[in-house]
Amino acid sequence: MKKTLAKILLFLFCLILLMTMAILIWSRSPFSLMAEVEKAMASDAKVLVENHNKWILFKPKKPTDTALIIYPGTRVNVKAYSPTARQIAAKGFQVFLVKMPLNLSVLGINRANQVIRSFPEIKKWAITGHSMGGSMAAYYVEKHPQQIEGLLFWASYPGQGIDLTGSPHLKVMSLYGELDGLATPQDIEDHKSDLPQHTIYVEIKGGNHAQFGWYGEQKRDHPAKITYTEQQKIIVEKTIEFLNSL
Repeated sequence: MKKTLAKILLFLFCLILLMTMAILIWSRSPFSLMAEVEKAMASDAKVLVENHNKWILFKPKKPTDTALIIYPGTRVNVKAYSPTARQIAAKGFQVFLVKMPLNLSVLGINRANQVIRSFPEIKKWAITGHSMGGSMAAYYVEKHPQQIEGLLFWASYPGQGIDLTGSPHLKVMSLYGELDGLATPQDIEDHKSDLPQHTIYVEIKGGNHAQFGWYGEQKRDHPAKITYTEQQKIIVEKTIEFLNSL
């Protein structure tokens, strides 16, 4: 009996070990970065790029008192959002790309706290996230309602159990692609009951999931009918519009 129990325990231990190794390998193999990323990571006369331990800061020459925190999607290197961040920063907003443990936002939900504490001169904070990053951003806002003035979803929606309907002063915008195969338009519709009634919804016609970041195609997503440049133009314009409204 003891030998049988020992074999079962050994089997379970090996199974857990293999599963843990598989998760580590999977999470440490992020999507490839597109060529546009390297160029966006370089400082110039308009935007200073600072690569810190826990975040990457895109700082305009003359920043406003409003800033944006960005949480990445699952297995996405946060640098994949640098071209987008750079364009937003060029309009006067400091943008923080938050680095996540194992490229998983679910493991770094509260990392926005470190950013906010480090920059007390910033008066208004907005937070966004792509895909799972958006769900984790919403979770952060629910737990820290006094910290954030604006919540912006990029191809995302609130996670299970998150209810922000009782946040009348929180400004919320949801940007999503018509052809998104992961955060589908139906998913967005199904989670409207979790958000304030004043939430603004913007469907990007012909847009998909992967073109919210610069990392290429993604499984289960649908092909976009507009170019990366066209989709990103809408994302940047609407995000800037949202930040200006805070």
